[in-house]
Amino acid sequence: MRTGRAVKIAAIILLLASVGLFTFLLLGNRDGGSSASSDPKVIDGMMCTLILNTEEVLTDLARNRCEEFEKALDSIRNKKQISRDDYIDQFAEAWETYKGNKTLSYVFETDGSDEDILAFLRGETETATDQTCKILSSRLKKIDLVHAEMIRTGEIIRVTLPFEINNESMEKAEDIFRTGILELWPTMSGEDIFRQICSADSIDILHGCYERTACVGFAYDSDTYRINEILDSLHKAHALDSNFRPMWTAKPSGENNDMYDLVAIYDDGNGAPINNSHIDTAKVEFYNAGEVGVGVVMNDEGKEIFRSMTYRNIGKQIAIALDNSVISYPVVNTMIDEGMAPIVGDFTVEEAERLATILNIGKLPVSLKVLRYQKAQIILD
Repeated sequence: MRTGRAVKIAAIILLLASVGLFTFLLLGNRDGGSSASSDPKVIDGMMCTLILNTEEVLTDLARNRCEEFEKALDSIRNKKQISRDDYIDQFAEAWETYKGNKTLSYVFETDGSDEDILAFLRGETETATDQTCKILSSRLKKIDLVHAEMIRTGEIIRVTLPFEINNESMEKAEDIFRTGILELWPTMSGEDIFRQICSADSIDILHGCYERTACVGFAYDSDTYRINEILDSLHKAHALDSNFRPMWTAKPSGENNDMYDLVAIYDDGNGAPINNSHIDTAKVEFYNAGEVGVGVVMNDEGKEIFRSMTYRNIGKQIAIALDNSVISYPVVNTMIDEGMAPIVGDFTVEEAERLATILNIGKLPVSLKVLRYQKAQIILD
C-alpha cells in the first residue's frame, strides 16, 4: 500500500513540475521575461572613420617654420596612409631627410636635442589627442547620442552613430565632428578687392558682387578650390592688399542658392579679435520672423573687445565664422556694449542646438577629417 501511494505522490509531483515548466516557457520568467526578450536589440547605424590632424600640433608649436620644416610636412601629406606608423615617427623620418644643418631646437625655439624635442612632441600630440576624444565624447552625450560607440586606434577614431547612412546623416555627423572654432572678424571692401583681382588676373569663374559690401563675388562650390589657388598666388605676388583674407560662406547665399559668397576678411596678422576664449555661454534663440540662431554671451574680456570692435565698425560688416567658413556677415548699426552677439545662418533648430552644444563644451584641440562612412550595426543593451 505504501508503495502505491508513493508512486501516486511522485506522479502528482511530476505532473505539477511539468505544468510549471510549460508555464515558464510559455509566459517567461516574471522577473526577467522570456529568454527571447533578453536578447540584445540590434539597430542599423553608420560608422564614421576619422583621422586626427596631428600636424596641427606641430604647426601650432613651431616658432620658425623654415623651408626644411615645411618640406618635411609636405612629404608626409603626399604619402600618408592609415596603415603607416604614428605621425611623429613619420615626421622624424622626414625631418632627417630634409633638415640639412637645421635642428628642431631652431624650429621650436627650445633647448634640447632632436630626440628630446621629438619626445616632447609625442607627449603634446598624445595630450591633444586624448583631449579631442574627451570633448567629442562629451558632445555625443550632450546631444543625447547615448548609443553612439567610439573606438580610437592611434590617430584613427571610429565613431558609430545610430543613424541610417544618407546625406542628411553625413551632414549631422560633420556638425558633430567639426573643430568648433568661432571667430568674429572685421571686413573690408569686397568691391575694392575684386578690382585688384581683375587687374592682376581675369577669373571668369568668380562673379563680382559690385556692391558696397564685404562680398567680393560669388562662385560655384566646384570652382572655389581653383579660386583659392589663384588668390594665394596673387598674394605671394603682392598683387592683393596684404590684410585681405579670403573666406567663403558656409552655405550658398539666399540670392544665389547654388553659389557661395567670397567674403573679404580684414586680417592684420593678430588673429580674430573675438574667438572661443571670449565666450561665456551659448544657447538657441528665436529672432525676428521666427529665425533660429544661437545667442552668444561673452565674458568680461569679450564684452570690452566686442564693444570696441562694434564701435569702430559702425556702418560696416562683421563676419561671424565657424571653422574658417562665414556663417553670416551682418552690418553693425550701433555700438553693442552688453556683450551679446546673435549668430544666425539659415539654421534648423537641430543645427542651432548642435552649434550651441559645441560652443559650450569647447573647440577640439585637433581637427578631424572624415575618411569614410559605412553601414554598421549598434547593439542596444
